[in-house]
Amino acid sequence: IYNFEPWDLPDKSIVKSDTEWFFFCVRGKKYPHGSQNRRATEMGYWKATGKERNVKSRSEVIGTKRTLVFHIGRAPKGERTEYI
Repeated sequence: IYNFEPWDLPDKSIVKSDTEWFFFCVRGKKYPHGSQNRRATEMGYWKATGKERNVKSRSEVIGTKRTLVFHIGRAPKGERTEYI
């Protein structure tokens, strides 16, 4: 997901809806031994916002959920968009 521009994501969704999509992905690391995630695209980058929340199945944590906001340009001077 991190590699795609937000306007390309609707075509990637299995369940089609008007304005909201949910995706599962594995985090890609920016550096092999680092802790930063790779979130850059050709046009901009995805910036994490808010708290990371656990996703559970039958009381077992199976993943985490994070809200991402797309910014056009390069960090830290990218311009925030309405894509969340």
